Amino acid sequence: ENNLAPVVILLHGFTGSTESFTSIAPLLQKAGVRCVAIDRVGFGRTERPKPLTLPLPEIPGRFAIANRIDPPQKMKSDDDPKPSGLMGLVPTIPSVLSTTLRRPATISPRFPWRFSKYSADPYSSDFSVSTVIEVVKSLNLQGRDLYLAGHSAGGPIALRAFNEVDEAVEFKGVMLIAPAVLELEEDSDAYNQTEEDGASLPLSLRFLAFRTLLTLPDAFSIKVARRLVERDFREAVLAQTHESISEATVEEMVDKYSSPVREFPDEWDTALLNVYRADFNAKDLVKGRKLLESAKERRKKIMVVTGDEDNVVPVRASTRVASLLDVELDVIEKCGHLPMDERPEELARMMIDFINDK
Repeated sequence: ENNLAPVVILLHGFTGSTESFTSIAPLLQKAGVRCVAIDRVGFGRTERPKPLTLPLPEIPGRFAIANRIDPPQKMKSDDDPKPSGLMGLVPTIPSVLSTTLRRPATISPRFPWRFSKYSADPYSSDFSVSTVIEVVKSLNLQGRDLYLAGHSAGGPIALRAFNEVDEAVEFKGVMLIAPAVLELEEDSDAYNQTEEDGASLPLSLRFLAFRTLLTLPDAFSIKVARRLVERDFREAVLAQTHESISEATVEEMVDKYSSPVREFPDEWDTALLNVYRADFNAKDLVKGRKLLESAKERRKKIMVVTGDEDNVVPVRASTRVASLLDVELDVIEKCGHLPMDERPEELARMMIDFINDK
């Protein structure tokens, strides 16, 4: 390895993992750029920490009772009705009771994370940023040209690490790929306001309902977490990619994005809720426009790139992010929300040019 080679820290998005970069990392490395991908706690193959909870008494025959109250769901077909609007968010009494019986910890009162072995919430953005800094230090990367690249929900994490002041770690630039940075309260018009199924319930109202659920024990919100992720992964991939994507690429993406759900069948849902809960409850977390303004004030290199047909973070959202940062927006044609998988060669060229542009 060239000890003077630049290094890029790769941060994945929502439901992503280090495997999100398996197509683009070899291209970057071939061009002389060392890649370090990090799984955020709760995603990929990281630990799914559990907060301390009050123990509850054992109920004899609880699994049998749960199955009578709410029988396990059969494999859904495309013809089955899909919940929409608030119906997709409001938990039913049978689902809450059955979840409580099957997994008692989901209803038990939680202790703050400071009472666990962690000094802070391991699912929080602050914890993710400190992890990035510690990884750089542990790999002795200080003194190298360091860059950050964040995809989608990894964008805000990359920006926070970019803004972090640490005498031993200094990042020369940050690359935002389809960045989910803008806050709904500030820039609601930047996002699509209807669900994929055409429901008319405003995005802001669905967002408020979900935040309200997160204040309750997990038994009330696990259903929502599973609805967000536990669906036809092929359908999810196709919804986020351009229609020109090859069948082979679709199959590869389905396999790698579904693998954490298969490997952690009883942990991924509560971990996902903890990720949302951590940032929703953070009091001093810099978000949205303030986060972008802080990055702009750094007066360092910033790149914003998006696909021309991104249905998750629309082009207008990335356009606004680029405008607020006072940089040009790079657009990849015939590409959706996952440029690392859909157009890895083109994205790699953009990233390499950005790194080499002194």
